[in-house]
Amino acid sequence: MPRGATDELKAARVCAQKNDWAGVRQHAGAAVRADDASYQAQVLLALAETRLWDAARHPDGPPGAEAAYRRATELDSASPVAWKGLSELLCRLGPQRRADAADATAELAARLPH
Repeated sequence: MPRGATDELKAARVCAQKNDWAGVRQHAGAAVRADDASYQAQVLLALAETRLWDAARHPDGPPGAEAAYRRATELDSASPVAWKGLSELLCRLGPQRRADAADATAELAARLPH
């Protein structure tokens, strides 16, 4: 991971500990721009977008969150964290996304310890 991406990811984590979701979005977004293959940056960016989502302004979902979660699942398909976030996000988007939510939930269940 490039040094700039590492620094931005660290800053995003600090912001997350403070519940500063705008800061997480800023720093995780910078980390993703520096290294698109950073699983952790993708997950943090998606989480921040979800936490900052205003459903009245964006009825189709938080801008960028679904794409970031999906990219994270591509980067580490075995990890349940991104699948959990994606599943929860799709469930919140309502009945029109029910099939997508069911698929993500099935993927999550397949990755949990039995």
